[in-house]
Amino acid sequence: MIDFTDFICYLKEEEKSKNTISTYITGLKTYSQKFDEIIKSNLIEWKDWLKDNFKPNTINLRIIGMNEYLKFINKQDLSLKLVKKQQQMHTDNVISIEDYNKLVDGLLKDNNKKWYYIVRLLAETGVRVSELLKLKIEDLDTCVVDMHTKASKCRRIYIKRSLGDELKNWLNLQGRYKGNIILNRFGNPMTPRGIDQSLKDLGERYNIDKKVMHAHSFRHFFAIQFLKKEQNISLLADLMGHSSISTTALYTRLSQKEQMEKLNEIVDW
Repeated sequence: MIDFTDFICYLKEEEKSKNTISTYITGLKTYSQKFDEIIKSNLIEWKDWLKDNFKPNTINLRIIGMNEYLKFINKQDLSLKLVKKQQQMHTDNVISIEDYNKLVDGLLKDNNKKWYYIVRLLAETGVRVSELLKLKIEDLDTCVVDMHTKASKCRRIYIKRSLGDELKNWLNLQGRYKGNIILNRFGNPMTPRGIDQSLKDLGERYNIDKKVMHAHSFRHFFAIQFLKKEQNISLLADLMGHSSISTTALYTRLSQKEQMEKLNEIVDW
C-alpha cells in the first residue's frame, strides 16, 4: 500500500476542503489497492478500470486527484488526461458494424495483416488495450489466457480458435514463435498511445470518424455485438472482466440513433 500521509498534510496546508481531500484520497486508495508502484502502464490500466466501473464525472475527479499527487511527488510527466463525457457512452460514439466491416475489408485488401489482426483481436475478444499489449504468441496455443494483473487479480481472456490459429500461422511465417504478439515497426512492444494514434490514422485512411477509432471503442463494440446475438449478460460480464454486472447492463441501452429509429417505428398515433 502506498502511504499518502504526507500528501494529506500538503493538501491541508493548501487549504483544500475536507470534501476535496476525501475525494482525492478515495481515488488514490483504489489505485494503491491494485498497484505497489506508480508507473505509466499501471496508471493506464487503472484508468481503463475506472472507465469500466464509474461515470465520467467520478472518473475525472479521481484522475484529478491522481494528477495532483503526481505533481506532489514530482512525477507530473506521468499525468493522465481527463476523459470526455461523450466518449464514455457505452452505445454512442462506438464504431458501427458497417464501419468495422469496411475497416477490416480495407486492411485485408491492402494486405495490412498486422493491423487486420490487431483490430480483430480488439473487436472479437473485448480486451482492454493494456491486456492486448500483454498477449503472447504462446497464448495462441490454447487461445485461453489467464491475465494476472493487480487491477483484476486474475482475468481469463478467450480468443476465438479460428482467429488464434490464423494469427499464429501468420506470425510463424514471419519467423516469430514467442514473445509479444503486438510489436511496433522497430520490433519493440507498442504503447497504448501508439495503438490509439495508429487507429486514428486508419480512420482517416478509410474515411471512418476518428472519434470512434480508439481501442476502447472496439471493447464497447464487442459487448454490443455480443448482446445482439446472445442475451447472456452474466457471460458477457465474465468475458469483459467486469466486477459488477450492473456495468455490463449498460450495454443493453440503445444508442441515440437506435432510440430515434425505434420511436419512429412505434409512434403511429
